[in-house]
Amino acid sequence: MGIFFQLSVLSAQDITLWVEDVQTGSQYGLEDGTARVYISMTNTVPVFSYSFTLSGFDNVLANVGGMEPNCTASQMFGEENVHVLGNYFYGGGEDGNVNFIQPQSETQFLILKAEYNPILSNALDNPVADPYYLDFDEMIPGMNGNGTSFYTFNSETQEAELIQDVLWIERTWKIGFNETYNSYNQDCSGAIHGLASWDDCSVCAGGATGSEPNYDLDCAGECFGNSQEDNFGGCCSQLINYWIDTDGDGLGETSYTDEQSCEIMGGSIINQTCIASACELPSGFSDNNEDQSVGCVGNYDDCGVCGGNNWLENPGQPYNQVTNDWNCGTNNTGCDNVDCTGVCGGDTLLDDW
Repeated sequence: MGIFFQLSVLSAQDITLWVEDVQTGSQYGLEDGTARVYISMTNTVPVFSYSFTLSGFDNVLANVGGMEPNCTASQMFGEENVHVLGNYFYGGGEDGNVNFIQPQSETQFLILKAEYNPILSNALDNPVADPYYLDFDEMIPGMNGNGTSFYTFNSETQEAELIQDVLWIERTWKIGFNETYNSYNQDCSGAIHGLASWDDCSVCAGGATGSEPNYDLDCAGECFGNSQEDNFGGCCSQLINYWIDTDGDGLGETSYTDEQSCEIMGGSIINQTCIASACELPSGFSDNNEDQSVGCVGNYDDCGVCGGNNWLENPGQPYNQVTNDWNCGTNNTGCDNVDCTGVCGGDTLLDDW
């Protein structure tokens, strides 16, 4: 009754639009998570074309299958000339002398099927669950930059002319329920003058909901995705561990305990070393943990030479404290760093003065 009273008050408008009904349920031949939306119109002048952007379809509802053929726009303009792209509705006739909608007190201007997350209608079957609410209203400036635009056709000049007086009546749908009514400033959680709103993942967040807006949006912009952001500006679905490399030899270190320096570099102390979890190899880190000789570019060989190729014939022999060298084998076989006294890895220099 309220909608007809409001329309009588606004009868001076050339065009008045509103979402009359949102149907859900098997009684209407609809599966869970689908709805049929009816957009009604009253017009006092012929309508030749239109465009508008409607809230509710920008994040919660998604059109499926285009416009239904039994709505007035499809019948008068042709199904091929009636479109919806996301939350942008547009269409019109090809011949202004033929394809137009005559003035009518009320007509089912557009009818379309839409999908939504069925979780939002849990309150239908769960008396403990709180229902959600979705507002339908024009968005300004909208996708076309001009808000709601309706045109009539001037048969004398054979040109389309903008209709000046167009009004949208804001309506609210109690999601999942077959209840649509004139809005009275409810937020998506139903709170009057509340601050909650639908985020980019169709989650009612903010306000008194306790949910952070876009909390479910990952760094790649995917709702409920699994991409993660690292400490180096990267975003990927799987982070890889890298070990700190203080001497820049390409070998990661297994022992590093300076927590502050590690955090400054973007890592964390894990198992007594600094590890960075990143999408790609960051500066100052290595993709392995093979550095056994911090300060040496490479590793010390068996004879104590940084980056050398020496090895022990008998790896079990320890460093010889008496001769101050390693027992590198008979005649230093296997050692390519022999000093002038024949000591493998020795540091005695030849005096030739």
